[in-house]
Formats: sequence, C-alpha cells, structure tokens
Amino acid sequence: MSKNRLLIVFGGTDEHEYQTIFPSDRVSEVDILQFNFVNWYPNIWCNQDRYLWREHVRGPWEYGSSIKAKAILDSLKWAANKLWDDFTWFNVNVTGLSAKDVRGLTEISQTIIEACIKNWNNPPFDQYEDIFVVAHSRGCLLGISNLPGLHQKFGDKLKRVVLLDPVSMRVGGDNPLSENAETFHQMVNSVDTMEYHIVIRTQNDYPFASYAGELVGINSTADLGLAYHRKFADTEKINMKNVYIQVADMGHSGMLTEKFRVGFPHYLNIISQAAWNTVCVGKDEMLVTKPTDQSLQVKNYLNGKIYADGWNGNDWDKEIRDEIIKIPPHASKAVRDEDYRFQIGRYVAWLQCYTRRLEQNA
Repeated sequence: MSKNRLLIVFGGTDEHEYQTIFPSDRVSEVDILQFNFVNWYPNIWCNQDRYLWREHVRGPWEYGSSIKAKAILDSLKWAANKLWDDFTWFNVNVTGLSAKDVRGLTEISQTIIEACIKNWNNPPFDQYEDIFVVAHSRGCLLGISNLPGLHQKFGDKLKRVVLLDPVSMRVGGDNPLSENAETFHQMVNSVDTMEYHIVIRTQNDYPFASYAGELVGINSTADLGLAYHRKFADTEKINMKNVYIQVADMGHSGMLTEKFRVGFPHYLNIISQAAWNTVCVGKDEMLVTKPTDQSLQVKNYLNGKIYADGWNGNDWDKEIRDEIIKIPPHASKAVRDEDYRFQIGRYVAWLQCYTRRLEQNA
C-alpha cells in the first residue's frame, strides 16, 4: 500500500538526529520529512535518510545514500548556500535567534519544503491525503512561521500542527515571539479545518519558560507568576475552537525521541487521520465538556472575578495543576520556588485554553 500521509518535523536547538517518536513499524504509511535548522549541525532527514548540508562551519557536502537524497540536495544547493552566506548562522548560543534570522529561516525552509516535495518521486505530492506538522522547542518558531505558507500550498490537506513545549527563554535580539504569536492567532482564527495542539511538559529539566500562554492569549513573557494576572476576556478575539493544550509527563529534552512515547502515550494521535478532540493529561484523556458543578467558577473566571494565579484549584482541576506543577516533595525552598516559577506559566496556559473550550462548548 502506498504511503498517503506526510509528517513535517522542525527540530529544536539541541536536535540534529532523526526523530524516534514514531518507529518505522508504526508509521509504514507515513513519509517523514524533518528539518533540523536551529542548531550547529543543520541537516535534513527523509524517512531515516540523512542529508547533511555542511559539517559545522566549513566542510564538504555529504549526500544521503539514495538517489532521492542526491536529487533533493542538488535542487537545494542554492538555498543552502544563501542561508550560509546571508546569516550569522553559527551564533546559536544563549542569546538565541533574532527576528531577522527567524524570518530568513522561514523563507528558506518554505523553499526547501517545496523543493523536497517537487523532487519526491514516490509518491507524488498529490497522493498525500493528510499532512501534519510537529515542532519542538525553538523549532516551534519555524513551525508556526511556516504555517501560512504551508496552508497556502497544501490547503485542507494540512490537518494538524503539534507544538512540543514551545519555549521563550534564550530567544534574544529582536525578539520574534510577538510576531510568532500573532501568526498563530491569525491561523487559528482563519483556518478552522486544522487542529492546533500545544504539548506542555511537567518536569523542569531545563529552565526554559514556555510561551504557550502567549499562543492562547496571554500578553506577557516577563515575570512569570504576577504577569499572568490577566482577565480571561483578553482572549476574546482568539477562537479556540480547534486549540488544545495537552500535558506530557516528561521534561523538555527528548521530546522528539522514544521518551515522548512514555511521557505521552497518545503520541499516535499526532498522525491519526481521525479527529483528535480530547485533552490528554499524561495517560488520561479528558472530554472537553462543561459539568454543571463547575459552571459558577468558570463564569467568574471568564468575567475576570477570578484571576489565573488566584484560581483555587477546585476538585476538577487540582490533579491537573499538581501534575503540571510537579515539585519534588523534599526540595529546598529555592528549588521549589524555581520549579513553581517555570511551571506556573504552563498551568495557566492550560487553564486559559481548557476553560475557554468549556465556555465555547457549553
């Protein structure tokens, strides 16, 4: 049986290897095209065949083993050379990417995606029934920035985008996060044939602050905690009909590896051709409904009488809050404060999104 699904992956800063979320025996009908641009070892993968651009700063071209790999790379040489020549590309450090870098990489990656598909001879592009996008860490900047172009090219075949712990820390210079959030909101409001999933993590393995909150309508990446005292009415212009925040029981690192299968057992939902309209917290699935026993608190929250940081954690959400803000019981006060600081933003984003869905589904 020919493959009829395409998964496009954008790796993060620490990733230059092929994803291992989806073992080959589970994705026999899915082509996987992966771009690892936001690191010191930029490369492209296609169904486990790697195509290196250059090894570190200066080095020879290295082709994959297949004829397909060589054809794709030959068509991409000009784009790759342009990227290397136009950008201070190996300034990937704690200062992060500038908005100029993100814009340029978005343009280049869109060109590369189109060239890859043009040279992909088995199967032809028009045979794909469903196309999905997954991005991790700072790769989410490129995943989101590319969505308008991908939708313009693919149309309704583009079914789902899944953002694995999009982070805001260490994105320096001319900060592109506000543009990224605006692009996401425009897509959410204008393209209702696609699902938007944001996967947040529970373990603080790296001190990277999430910008999931900005993607669901919170307007600050500053002092986590107090910055989240926002009325829920601030998000009225964002239609979260098809937006979901999922919770993976794991850290930031390894989300494109087999670790994700353990921390998020519902990983096959990402490439499912069926609708994925449940919220998953670890192993549990939650239906997005509005029980009558929580309606008063939801109403007060939506009316701005209760703020996100002041939500008292009644029974229906206490377990989720404790799952997301998972603080070691014997940790020092300093460690507990740090864990809370970096995880409260993720919990508030979940609460914002989930509660808005409760309102819209009432």
